[in-house]
Amino acid sequence: MIAFSLFWHDVYRYGIMYLISFIVWYIVLYFIGKSKVLDNHPKIQEALTKDIDTLLILIIIGVMFGGRLGYVLIYDRAYFAQNIGEILAVWQWGMSFIGWMIGVVLAISIRWYKKKWGKVDLLVLFDSILSIAPFGIILWRIGNFLNQEIYGIIVTEHFRWLSPNLIQLATERNIFYIYETIDNQLRLNTNFISAFFEWFIMLLLCGWMMLHHIIYKKTIIPGRISALFIASYGFIRFFLEYIRVDSQSEFIRLFTKSQYFFIIFMILGWYLLRTHRHESIQE
Repeated sequence: MIAFSLFWHDVYRYGIMYLISFIVWYIVLYFIGKSKVLDNHPKIQEALTKDIDTLLILIIIGVMFGGRLGYVLIYDRAYFAQNIGEILAVWQWGMSFIGWMIGVVLAISIRWYKKKWGKVDLLVLFDSILSIAPFGIILWRIGNFLNQEIYGIIVTEHFRWLSPNLIQLATERNIFYIYETIDNQLRLNTNFISAFFEWFIMLLLCGWMMLHHIIYKKTIIPGRISALFIASYGFIRFFLEYIRVDSQSEFIRLFTKSQYFFIIFMILGWYLLRTHRHESIQE
């Protein structure tokens, strides 16, 4: 949806949320680089301070192009095959978490492979980025809400057991919401639910691990925060798929298209958590 027009160009609310998220990422990553948390990793500190502009550009490229191409290839190939000109219209709608994760990993890995970074440094960099990823996710969910997309199941069909008073209370708290651009049905506000689990719960888990291991225990287990993020996010998104109406048409046998990827995320994250649990580095 359009927020305002500037010099005859429309500025979309969705795009504004992405812009704010990149600014937040820049500030927090720079703060981490300037702090003493990563004193034993001068390459990471350099990447988060002197090379922060390059790093942010790579994140933007990975998120925007990876997220968009992921959405096009996974979810709506038929539509975009007929509307090729809209593939790069990232300010409107249609971004894939799966796509931007792959895009960011590839963009950063290729860049620092050329700089001959070791595996440990690369994993610690990904840990730093993913530990604050929930800040970006909540802003993107706000963008989804403003765009009136990712709407939930209908309340009267799935919550008949709730009393009118509870339904009224949930509506006043925006847990139930009418997406007017869709219809006049009272629906579960999946953006609200997703924002809580994908932001608060993920930030709690990844933030706790960073505080506990890096700051309190003075040890770093390279890749452990990344593994926790991948496994936890995959688990959360797997179950959130069941309350999203837009996902109901994507079932392929037992699961939706997204759920197959999130099963892979959970397995990969769990495997990495198991294999990296003893590879600690004293700070």
